[in-house]
Amino acid sequence: MSNIEFENFLYYPKLRTRAAELKGLKHLTNNRKDKIIPLITAGKWPRATAFESGINKMSEVFENRPFFLDLTDEYDTFTEEQVFLKNAANNYHNWRDYVRKFPNAIPVAQVDRQASLRDFVMQARLCEQEFGKVVFVINDYLRDIEHVVSALSALDDVNNAITFIDSKYIRNSYSAVLAANIQTINAIREDIPDANISTLSTSFPSSLASFSNDTNKTRGVIDILERQLHEELGGYEVASYGDYASIHGIVYDNAPDVMRWAARVDYPTEQYWQFERRPKNSVSNGSTGTAKSDYQHAARAILSSNPNIADSDIWGEQMIVQAATDPDFDEIGFGPAPWISVRVNIHLSKQIDYSNQLTNEDEQEWDEDLDLL
Repeated sequence: MSNIEFENFLYYPKLRTRAAELKGLKHLTNNRKDKIIPLITAGKWPRATAFESGINKMSEVFENRPFFLDLTDEYDTFTEEQVFLKNAANNYHNWRDYVRKFPNAIPVAQVDRQASLRDFVMQARLCEQEFGKVVFVINDYLRDIEHVVSALSALDDVNNAITFIDSKYIRNSYSAVLAANIQTINAIREDIPDANISTLSTSFPSSLASFSNDTNKTRGVIDILERQLHEELGGYEVASYGDYASIHGIVYDNAPDVMRWAARVDYPTEQYWQFERRPKNSVSNGSTGTAKSDYQHAARAILSSNPNIADSDIWGEQMIVQAATDPDFDEIGFGPAPWISVRVNIHLSKQIDYSNQLTNEDEQEWDEDLDLL
């Protein structure tokens, strides 16, 4: 993997090793898969018995392409496996040894808050030597910057690393996030001018009902603030782009097994999410009820406002079209999880294509400027 050049990749989506998200990734076209390096966060998600099963599934769906591998730190109490893998002993030997089990994985440098800065720097140097590449994630604008800058300075080649500024959910604190990103990018570039940096965030809400634009709360449009953040920072001239692939980012593992949910079909575009929901016939999770008809009705509404998707090569759009037009359609089922896969697949496809469109436009403008000289 030493031949990977991070600057050649325009979009870095962050996904977890959960079935719905990986299914959306799986159904990308091969051409689109070749254009991304996903940041995969392993965790003991619901119904997962160990980290390894999800990572193996990732390797399977991404078909021998490289991906970044990280461990979740969302839990208040770590599992024994997390504690073991994040142990800083011998320069995070447990983590480096674990990542070697997955041939296409590139490690994200782990942080043990009780460990020394030297342990982190040595981990980064050894990852560079053993894997050819290393990844840094800034989760705390203040605490992590010293670790990352010190590690970048110690590498044989700064181009062997990429740093993500993970701002997490940004909808409620956009102005502060923008300011913090500017400050963090400047701090890194002051010491490491050639560092590879990417934004990373999500603005997809945990509930969409409040974004409805009608009294029955059946439909609405939500702007994608991740793209706005990237553009306000200066676009691709300043940093690469990353997001959470239209996932809110927080896992509610303590939620009851049976929940009330509204049938909903989401349609991502380049800069906003459109959704159709049918709350009046909400059904209990696992029940057949009227879920199928509700999803079909929502899919028909999406297709009606986006008729061009009828000829799409995007799997998620094909699922919407089939649900809208085929009364016997039952390829993916009718419940939240399969339709999360549909949303993730469309979002990934649109952002891959949009990233290439943006950079091609920048190149065209640059060529036109040359013609004027």
